[in-house]
Amino acid sequence: MLKENIREHALKAKPTYDKHATVHKYIATSLVELVDKPKYKYVLEIGCGTGLLTERLKEKIEYETLYLNDIAEFDQVNLLGDIDYIELPKKCNLIISSSMLHWSENLEKLIKKIHKNLRQNGEFIFSLFVEGNLEETKQFNQNIHYRTFDEILDILSKRFNVKLSYSETIEKRFPSALDALREFKNLGIPGTGTHNIKDIRSFQEIKLTYQTAYFVAKKEKHFSIKKIALRPLSALRAKMNKSQQLRHAQKTSCGVL
Repeated sequence: MLKENIREHALKAKPTYDKHATVHKYIATSLVELVDKPKYKYVLEIGCGTGLLTERLKEKIEYETLYLNDIAEFDQVNLLGDIDYIELPKKCNLIISSSMLHWSENLEKLIKKIHKNLRQNGEFIFSLFVEGNLEETKQFNQNIHYRTFDEILDILSKRFNVKLSYSETIEKRFPSALDALREFKNLGIPGTGTHNIKDIRSFQEIKLTYQTAYFVAKKEKHFSIKKIALRPLSALRAKMNKSQQLRHAQKTSCGVL
């Protein structure tokens, strides 16, 4: 039911999305900057939507085939369907996604499928919203569960060599509390909590806080899942913090977008 709501809300918001998606545009731009190769043969974008990431990706890289997936019937989509269930193109060199994978019903299973469909040395680059996202509006989004940054990193590290990961806090301010609530409608975010007049009238926030995370992961032939799984997680994190502290960072960006 939630996935069908996502599809319906996304299509309804198509006329307003690009104008109001300032945070999503910023995230897409930041994500593309993490793509460091100029050319890929087969590329898959998951959750392409209206094309915020697609436009920036086309400017950044050359490719032979670009698969554009979404659950909703946007004009540019050539791989329609729910990414949790559809078959993925075989042996992609790059799989990329911006601000979408938090909707996955089973992220660990999806990451396993993505790993299977990447070529050796293929890259999986993505951003998604994490725990703490839109905390101001929890009463309107009671059924949306955001995973923690560490939970996602742990899942990803079981199969990939994680080259880079960091989280970022972005504040977006509005002229009024009502304008802040309209963000959901303008962006097609399905509110699945309460919607009574009392809750709406009592809402006083004039800012929304987005909590996002970025990951760059690589499928490597000699990457040992068994070896990493048997090592204490605390030891892995201690080593990572010591040797890769410049690549695994926490970032905060506050201001009006």
